[in-house]
Amino acid sequence: MATSRPMPILAVLVAAQFAGTSPWFAANAVLPQLIADNSVTVAGVTSAVQAGFVLGTLLIAATGLADRVQARWLFLFACLGVAVANGLPLLAPGSGMTVLASRALVGLALAGVYPIGMKLAATLIPERLGSALGWLVGALVLGTASGHLLRALGDGVSASVVLGVTSGAAVLGGVAVWTLLPAETKPVSVRPFRPGDFLQLWKIARFRRAALGYFGHMWEMYTLWALAPLIVAARFSGTSVSLGAGLFIALGSVGCVVGGLAAQRISSLRVARIALFGGLLCGMATPWMWHAPQAMWLAWLGAWGVFVAADSPQLSTLTARSAPPELLGSGLAMTTSIGFALTVVSVTVAQQFATTSTALVVLCLGPSVGLLALGRQRSAT
Repeated sequence: MATSRPMPILAVLVAAQFAGTSPWFAANAVLPQLIADNSVTVAGVTSAVQAGFVLGTLLIAATGLADRVQARWLFLFACLGVAVANGLPLLAPGSGMTVLASRALVGLALAGVYPIGMKLAATLIPERLGSALGWLVGALVLGTASGHLLRALGDGVSASVVLGVTSGAAVLGGVAVWTLLPAETKPVSVRPFRPGDFLQLWKIARFRRAALGYFGHMWEMYTLWALAPLIVAARFSGTSVSLGAGLFIALGSVGCVVGGLAAQRISSLRVARIALFGGLLCGMATPWMWHAPQAMWLAWLGAWGVFVAADSPQLSTLTARSAPPELLGSGLAMTTSIGFALTVVSVTVAQQFATTSTALVVLCLGPSVGLLALGRQRSAT
């Protein structure tokens, strides 16, 4: 439904999305404090979150929860689940299995935060969807970076502080959506999502092309974020690594917001193409930039940080606008699920390479596929 008060709604959604997703990479930022040995790697922790997220989005899509339950309630309970799961490692410090189980459960619960936040935006402020999702995904990017930024405050910032603060933020985000946003007035679906429904969506050319673009984008983005500490550690050390990784990820929020504003003028499709092409160029430049002078290296990394996330909200906008209203929530959940499943593969593939710089070049596959898919799209939507 359209609303006469888009800004308060958008402000609540942005704040809640930031808070609800702040635990996403929280354990990555403090992993050495949680696990003294090398039994659990950054790639393993990241893959656990992504795998949990994939399972969660599949469950939401398969049961039709996204289109059968009030989104405010689903968002609230998901945030509460994120908060509890995020704090589990504090109950058994030093246990690798506890950390992995915790991250998988965090990912499972996040499935009710990220896509449901997008559905709330599409339902409550559809007339400004491209711009709204730019702010919304920008908030998610900042939330993702928050664990690293907290850790960068100093060596005295313990794992309990990082996990406790991010869990508390998730609770506040859920409560804010539940109490401050209006209820959806459209009738919800009375039947669960069926596998044939996604096949029905896939037959829609605009949906299929937008989804393929999103899949290519996901291959690149989360693997790049997972590798962020290793990239920064090639030039810096100590808490500077956490600060650099956090800032690098946070730059994506600039790309999301600027891209969202630009989409109001030049279309979501064009913004997505520009961002995918920018990411592709940055990835291809890795062999030369890896050993470049410091200023050039920072400029290259900063540009990639902006480009890698700028296409995300616009690809989601294209996907949402091409899905029938009765399948909107489940369609977004299923598309997001497949996209995150690809990140598990891309993170695993990247881990196999001997050097971080070589792994980064492999990420070029994602934006290449995305550009090929969107290249056939003629709509200026």
